Amino acid sequence: MIQDLVGIPKRVQHDINTIICFSIEQAIDKAKKFNKEIFIIGGASIYSQGLKYADKLYLTLIDKEYPDADVFFPDYKDFGKVKVLSSGFSGNLKYQFIEVLKNDT
Repeated sequence: MIQDLVGIPKRVQHDINTIICFSIEQAIDKAKKFNKEIFIIGGASIYSQGLKYADKLYLTLIDKEYPDADVFFPDYKDFGKVKVLSSGFSGNLKYQFIEVLKNDT
């Protein structure tokens, strides 16, 4: 097991409140034992891996174009029912915080 911890800082390895997982499937499996809502917080690769396990998305939509952007949230066409949880402005940026539920299969 110790060879699996290569690259993980020693302070994290010894924190009793840290659960180290080596796949998104393993992380979800361990998180289910807490009987709480599970959040997957990415980068793009983590979001892409985790989307198939989600039944609900919380997204913040920002009303601005970023023409130089090269990474985007993955396609979530399997989700449809949208509920706006809040909206407003942060400085000059207009945003909406939404909940999107997975379509029935």
